[in-house]
Amino acid sequence: MAKWLKSSECVTFEVAERIARITLNRPGKRNAINNPLLQELKAALLEADDLKSVNVIVLAGAGRDFCAGYDLVTTYSDRAADAVDPGDYRGTIRSFDDDCWSMERQSETVNLMAEIHKPIISQVHGNCLAGGTDLALACDMVLAADNARIGFPATRANGSPPTHI
Repeated sequence: MAKWLKSSECVTFEVAERIARITLNRPGKRNAINNPLLQELKAALLEADDLKSVNVIVLAGAGRDFCAGYDLVTTYSDRAADAVDPGDYRGTIRSFDDDCWSMERQSETVNLMAEIHKPIISQVHGNCLAGGTDLALACDMVLAADNARIGFPATRANGSPPTHI
């Protein structure tokens, strides 16, 4: 079987020996989740599911961490950019309904992982925090390195979010 590799801004996708390896590739940001990463991850998962040459999917993180959670810098700057009245479309979070809608949209990729027809294995090393735990625990199996630190620190102050697995 041919070995091939695709790279995008935030995710790499490699197929070899019937294994699709999807790697979160923002090591400078500890693989923190942002909108482009979620979109690229969703596309990679769907492609791996579509390929007949793939039997299993491995999800990993580049660098020293699996995933440090959501990238709060881009999350809040995106919301500031949305501060202009979006008209009839949802934009800034102005109500409980807007907040619920936003959380549902951000959960689409994590929810998709349960629908993929092939087993997904998360390969966790270093920090796996907050939203990173959503990604890891949505997989069918978690393989954790000895240095893996898995947790959701925000629950101490904010309680458990509705997406918390």
